[in-house]
Amino acid sequence: MIVVKKMKKTMLSIGLAIILGSGLSLFSLYYLSKEKTETQKEVTAFQIGVYQKRENAQKACESHLGSIIIEDQGVYRVYIAVALGEEWQEQMEKYYESKQIDYVTKKVAVTNDFYEELNKFEQVLLKTKEKIYPQVNQELMQKLKGAVL
Repeated sequence: MIVVKKMKKTMLSIGLAIILGSGLSLFSLYYLSKEKTETQKEVTAFQIGVYQKRENAQKACESHLGSIIIEDQGVYRVYIAVALGEEWQEQMEKYYESKQIDYVTKKVAVTNDFYEELNKFEQVLLKTKEKIYPQVNQELMQKLKGAVL
């Protein structure tokens, strides 16, 4: 009889621990995923290549001032520019087309801080001359490197 009571208490304790642990886990997963989506935004990145080997991506970077490499799901993506608003994106598209640089645009998730900074930055960029795009873009791309989610 005593053994049965101890077993019941043990089983009850284990059951409660499983239920409590599962509940806390589900709550944590929900809270963390909700927090992540609230702090990320999307921008348009100009991508010039996707490579299996980092060395190949590095070679592609050498020919484009300010380009960066972002590892994404086992591949290395090379980006040369980023845009938030349509007006700046159109200016960048014209610029790269005039330089005969092939690219594709891709939506990239970034931190909220970078998104806000890019929003302010673009207002200034729209007023700059085309000849300083590479220098300004270089600084912006270095900031993007740490802001991609």
